[in-house]
Amino acid sequence: MLNATTYTYDGRFSGEFGLVIAQLDAENIQETMPFQSTIHAIKTPKSRRFSFAGIEQEDMPQFQFRIFSPQDEPLSNIVQRELLTWLVSRNGFRKLQFHQPEYNDYEYNCIFSEVGKQYVNGFCHGIILTATFDSQFAYGKPRKKNLSSDGSDWVELKIINDSDIIDDYVYPEVSFTQFAPIEDCAIIIKNTSDKANPNREFKFDALLPNERVIVDNELKIIYRHKNSVSNSGNLLSKFNLNWLRLVKGVNILKVKINGEMQIVCQTYIKIGF
Repeated sequence: MLNATTYTYDGRFSGEFGLVIAQLDAENIQETMPFQSTIHAIKTPKSRRFSFAGIEQEDMPQFQFRIFSPQDEPLSNIVQRELLTWLVSRNGFRKLQFHQPEYNDYEYNCIFSEVGKQYVNGFCHGIILTATFDSQFAYGKPRKKNLSSDGSDWVELKIINDSDIIDDYVYPEVSFTQFAPIEDCAIIIKNTSDKANPNREFKFDALLPNERVIVDNELKIIYRHKNSVSNSGNLLSKFNLNWLRLVKGVNILKVKINGEMQIVCQTYIKIGF
């Protein structure tokens, strides 16, 4: 439960306006459903049991908040305009952090939409917003590892996946720059800690020298860095489509590249809202 806490949204601190954010329910005890999932199962006609077929989060979580002044002062028209411009209907998810002890180390990604305003004696004292989040999880501090190699041999890299996900993989972001190809390849990565397939290769064919590529393995997006030497050619055709995946805990990667690489593992936290 959020009880009149300051917050930072898209890098801007609410204390600039002397405002706080709180959930609408003022009860001392609240019940919320932070992890609303759909469980899929199948059953043959004569079977007495269902067989598990997967679990999904089909809808983005939403919560209502009220933005108000703890001194309960009216919000002027100028402040209302600036607040709504800053908060409402932004073009994409923005980072939201609640400044409350149990939330200080975590961030969320959300978009606010306006629901309404609260008036007292004809004056606006609060703005009611709906926050739509991009995930059921909060985000902890991501784990980052950098590597530089001449490609003459495999290099071992250890990265820890500390997410609260134990039955599935976490898919990191990989960015790399190839100086020169090795074995007609730009980069090869094997996760030897993936017991299901320790020889599975994340692999790109040779690219142009000094071409900078970013691979979001979670969203299955590949793109060139804005300062890359080339902006032409289909990068997907160079990729073997084995998206890099990490197991819970320690991951030992074997990497071969003549160039530089960074891997960023997001930390997903089951703390709810």
